[in-house]
Amino acid sequence: MVFERFSDQARSGGRSSPPAAPPAPTMLVGIFDAGGPGAAALTS
Repeated sequence: MVFERFSDQARSGGRSSPPAAPPAPTMLVGIFDAGGPGAAALTS
């Protein structure tokens, strides 16, 4: 079996939850500050 190649710690790490995404307001501020079409869409 494929999992036999990995340690118990490595196998359990694959089952953990994914990293949290940045909060939506933080992403919107980043898009706005970057300019370009994303910022234009937010201001129109």
